Amino acid sequence: MNLGIADDTAATNYLDQVAILGALDVQKQWNYTQGIRWDNYRDNGKWTLVASRNMLNNRAFKHLDNNEDAPLIRDYLSQEIENKFRVERKLFGNTGWEATMGAGYEYVKYNNRTSEQRYNPAAGALDSVAFASDLKAHKYAVFGTVNRKVLDERLTLSAGFRADGSTLAGGLRNPLRQFSPRFSASYAFAPGWTLNANTGRYFQLPAYTILGYVEDGERMNVGEDARYLSNTQAVAGIRWEGGKRNIVASLEGFWKGYQNAPVSVRQGVPLANLGADFGVVGNEAVVYNGAGRSYGAEVLLQQRFYQGFYGLLAYTFVSSEYAVEGGDYVPSSWDNRHILSVTGGKKFEGGWEIGSRLLFSGGLPYTPVDFESLAVETWNFYGRPLLDYSLLNTERNGAFHQLDIRIDKKWFFERWSLDVFIEVQNATGAAVPQPTFIDVVRNPLNGQPVPSATQPGYYDARELDPSTGAVLPALGLIVEL
Repeated sequence: MNLGIADDTAATNYLDQVAILGALDVQKQWNYTQGIRWDNYRDNGKWTLVASRNMLNNRAFKHLDNNEDAPLIRDYLSQEIENKFRVERKLFGNTGWEATMGAGYEYVKYNNRTSEQRYNPAAGALDSVAFASDLKAHKYAVFGTVNRKVLDERLTLSAGFRADGSTLAGGLRNPLRQFSPRFSASYAFAPGWTLNANTGRYFQLPAYTILGYVEDGERMNVGEDARYLSNTQAVAGIRWEGGKRNIVASLEGFWKGYQNAPVSVRQGVPLANLGADFGVVGNEAVVYNGAGRSYGAEVLLQQRFYQGFYGLLAYTFVSSEYAVEGGDYVPSSWDNRHILSVTGGKKFEGGWEIGSRLLFSGGLPYTPVDFESLAVETWNFYGRPLLDYSLLNTERNGAFHQLDIRIDKKWFFERWSLDVFIEVQNATGAAVPQPTFIDVVRNPLNGQPVPSATQPGYYDARELDPSTGAVLPALGLIVEL
């Protein structure tokens, strides 16, 4: 982070740089994963044992006015540690069936230290939040799947289940509450034609950030009402492949329904609607009464390698929405609606290859700014505007497109090969559409906010366009032995 920009009043877009610097926290993160796997093959299948450990360390903090000698106004540190063990048995039958069954166990640790000021929209003021959390818990699961081909192997059937539980919260202990059945079928009803369908119910554990939140010395989100997020889904489609040009075409529709989604008590919105740029999500009191749904269809056309050419066109229409219990559904923060990807290329003699990809994505929804957060006390702590969640995702960004181009040259040797490539991402320099960034009027000599002359206790708003686009060239090589 270029903290020196705050002292260089002659810098290009000086006030904009100061605004961005004031809005950003310092974030430091590291992680590791290590593990071991053992397979023991038998005549009728195999045994698999897997043991692993992973850790994530996440730090976010900010000093007042970005001055390291000033007090911290936000200080967050969390650690997630998981020690995992899984045993799995795979069996092959003499009549065309196969089965997999197993169990998993995890010993997990989570630490959280938080100290910050948070805006309370109901009171229009800042609340102090400070707590430390240190929890240890167990996670456990059993699973099984059976597959069978029948009708001269034209029909493939698969059925399975999974059940999960955890001591992280009272409502998460019973694995029967998270019993997850699933079923799929694939039927080749004519040469080159296949009907596919699958349905099932799936569960996801709430984030450790949610389960570790402490208020008045007690973990708030771990009572008997705590729930895994559940997803009931159904997918069906048709696929054709063949012809002289080696073409694949498919059409697929899907529907997903979500229950028990965590909802922020303070903001009154599902955490899934806070978006990817919100910072630390879930470090607050929640209730598990949110609901969501998504549905759509995908069309895929693929030209497999034919006379040196290949290509892939995929179009997806998707609608994604979330709601609080008893409330109306609103678009989720991931509701692109339209996604189009076109990829193609040509291989030439001598190891040359050229390819490109064009991506088009519909605009994402966003929540407008709460101009009450321009109050002097609130702005001085946050250094950025806060959002008006009474108007959750009522606005939408413009669409986005990106063109990537790549040229490869390959050399093949007796025992190895070399691939040298030049790649240009976002070749047209297209900008990613984003909401107008709201800053405050600043003194051009030192970048400090200037209190409003017409609205005492507030700053006046100033608009910035954060949308930028950059061409990203790259040179690389791949060695295969």
